[in-house]
Amino acid sequence: MAAKFRGRLEPNQRGAQLLEFALVLPLLLVLAVGVVDFGRAWNIKQILNNAAREGARLAASRPSLELGSGSSNPLGNTLICQVVVQYLQQAAVDTSFIANCSGGNWTASTFTATYYSSGDYGLKIERNVPVPGTSPAVFGTRVTLKYPYRWTLGFDHVIRLIAPSAQFGNPIPITTDAFMIYGAS
Repeated sequence: MAAKFRGRLEPNQRGAQLLEFALVLPLLLVLAVGVVDFGRAWNIKQILNNAAREGARLAASRPSLELGSGSSNPLGNTLICQVVVQYLQQAAVDTSFIANCSGGNWTASTFTATYYSSGDYGLKIERNVPVPGTSPAVFGTRVTLKYPYRWTLGFDHVIRLIAPSAQFGNPIPITTDAFMIYGAS
């Protein structure tokens, strides 16, 4: 007789399974969406690392790139910006956070060029940066990217299923930089 009822559940057991599923579903959603969103963010961080490295590598391998001494942004910074933007575009990353490479703000006293299209996000190129503790002085270029990452699947909303007070801004900044000394490649 026990074999006859093996595949059947009592009505109260069906309700218990439905309740267990309802309790576990938010956790499963947060886990699935979190894996996808954080995986995408990690991938973009690696692409940003490589783009910044390419810009710093260009400056390091060609120290003769114009540094400029006047108030105008030197051509070397424009070339570095173009290399970074091209790398990001080839990796299918939105480059709208970087201002037009032919523009930018140049500070001659610190040899710094910034290409910010909006707010705090964009590209910063620091030329002629001294390496601390070197004698004689060694100089290099630092390329910094600050990217506005937007959650793809809405992790900032899904996390509230299990933590209603959780605050995840949108966008969140992903920042990376690369530094290379002149003459390196």
